[in-house]
Amino acid sequence: RGCRSTKVNTTRLMAFDSPNIAPLAQIGITIEENHHLLMPPARGPMRAHMKMDTRMLTVRLVPGFDDSVIQYAVEAADVSHLRALVVQLYGTGNLPSAKQGFLQLLADANDKGILVVAATQCLTGSVMMGHYAVGQALSGAGVVSASDMTVEAVSCKLAYL
Repeated sequence: RGCRSTKVNTTRLMAFDSPNIAPLAQIGITIEENHHLLMPPARGPMRAHMKMDTRMLTVRLVPGFDDSVIQYAVEAADVSHLRALVVQLYGTGNLPSAKQGFLQLLADANDKGILVVAATQCLTGSVMMGHYAVGQALSGAGVVSASDMTVEAVSCKLAYL
């Protein structure tokens, strides 16, 4: 499924995977379909949405990251019209708890009308905001969980909003 896929290999034919969902089918000597995962046919013609708004920024946090870079992006939102900020957090939605200023920065972004979304850096699994104190603080700052969506899926869905 395109909405759950991500590139996992640069050189092999099996370059894409949907790591958080079972395959629609497995091909061996026979073809084994997972019928419960198949969607019913669409009703009506396909509609392509051509007006995608890509005024968003995706930031993958690394140990020792500097808040000021993101702060400048949020402060410049009045000029750049930044609509969304996707923050790739550690594991189930963690960031260093010592970064209280960063939590405030995300709350300030939310107050400015910038949608802040927390995604995981992990290939499988999902963001679980209520799992740790930091996740609860993120929720309190208005940050929205991407759950198990890939960054690609989050970006496309944000552009469609």
